[in-house]
Amino acid sequence: MKRNLRPLSSISCLLLVLLSSCTPIIVSKSDSSTSTVGSGSGSSSGSPASACVAGKSVFQKAGDSVSGGSDQTFTVPEGCRSVLIKAWGAGGGAGGPNNDNDGGSGGFIQTTLSVTPGEVLTVKVGHGGYSSLSAAANCGGGCPYGNTYLWPFDIYGGGGKGRPGNTANGGGASSILRSGQVLVTAGAGGGAGFYIGHHGGAGGGDVGGSGLPLVLHAGQGYKGGAGGSQASGGAPGGGADSGTLGLGGNGGSQFWSEGDPYAGGGGGGGGYFGGGGGAGSQTGPFQYASGGGGGGSGFSAGINSISLTGSGKTPPKQSDADYLAGIGVGGAATNTSVVNGDGGNGLIVISWWPESSTTPQVTYSSTSIDFIDLTHTRRTSGIPSINIPGGTITDCRITYDSGPTPITSPTINSTTCEISGFEDAGFGFCGGSHGPSNGTYYYVTPYVNGQAGTPVRVLLYNSADDSGPC
Repeated sequence: MKRNLRPLSSISCLLLVLLSSCTPIIVSKSDSSTSTVGSGSGSSSGSPASACVAGKSVFQKAGDSVSGGSDQTFTVPEGCRSVLIKAWGAGGGAGGPNNDNDGGSGGFIQTTLSVTPGEVLTVKVGHGGYSSLSAAANCGGGCPYGNTYLWPFDIYGGGGKGRPGNTANGGGASSILRSGQVLVTAGAGGGAGFYIGHHGGAGGGDVGGSGLPLVLHAGQGYKGGAGGSQASGGAPGGGADSGTLGLGGNGGSQFWSEGDPYAGGGGGGGGYFGGGGGAGSQTGPFQYASGGGGGGSGFSAGINSISLTGSGKTPPKQSDADYLAGIGVGGAATNTSVVNGDGGNGLIVISWWPESSTTPQVTYSSTSIDFIDLTHTRRTSGIPSINIPGGTITDCRITYDSGPTPITSPTINSTTCEISGFEDAGFGFCGGSHGPSNGTYYYVTPYVNGQAGTPVRVLLYNSADDSGPC
């Protein structure tokens, strides 16, 4: 039988938290503005004990700089049976100075997971890959050239180790696990190699990006590592290690001695399967050059998933409301210096809401949205009339249905459902009459609280108003 307890004093509350095995990570608020603090087992005044109260938990990297991170936990609140996950993997580190060799960015994944009230999930937020310069500073100058690896400790989240010689470590993946089983992973970026343009591969997506260069240069052995996939780790460059389940491959050794300050390979990024390590240098005219590590892949066991690969050192979904500055960014280097050489750490955001009894939908003022192609000055956007009962838009997606294949596909704002940027196929000329019959049909699907809504079929077309100049 449950008993109603009187309010505790501040000292008693502190003692209760210290003695409790629960982690007080949830702070949520009901419609009656009564706050609930705990691990999901509390309920607001006047609400049923089983009611799910909306809330959000933000997880950033934990732990010291040597271990690079530590496990965290999330306890599913009472009454909640699904959660929305957004995760960014960490970025890889940059190579040495006097080069343009950036670390690869971390990837992004969003998905909805089915959960059980009260269950505890393990949360791992990836650590950014170290650049060669910061590793030297953290090791007191002894790591880069006096050890087998650039940084002798593991990168939290499975980032591969770079070899000595102005190269870098891969970043760590950000993951959520249930009883040791991976549910969600955002892949991490690979560490840079040494030489101009030998970047680490971007992480995330079904297949992570490859480290550069993609091919052997002038017969030399410093090819970059390949990205991890859904079934296997990325292939290595010469003399490096392949990526494996959860781990990026270590970079290849330089052909010369361990004291060579140039030639180690970059480490692969962690992921569902990690990226391959970049090759170390070989003999020949470019013996000081080495390859970047490949990016790790993303993964989701949930529904309504989006898995995105970064672009170079730039992570995806920076416009998302939950993104924090610097998260997942690949370490940057220029031809004169290393700028913010360490990769950005990862991030995981978990949100939850009461389940809605109504199907979310989005409507437009007209299902025939007027566009002018790129040769004209006038361009319009589809402004939706939002009708979302009982929740908040968490995503909007647009998919091709039928009609002429467009030259430029439309884009959609994931938080407002506004459509823009459409160029129809075959009508890039002046003086013609373009009507709705020339258009292309798309489906727009809203997602509310992680739940897919009713798709709306929209006709996009070039207007008959061709008054704009060519």
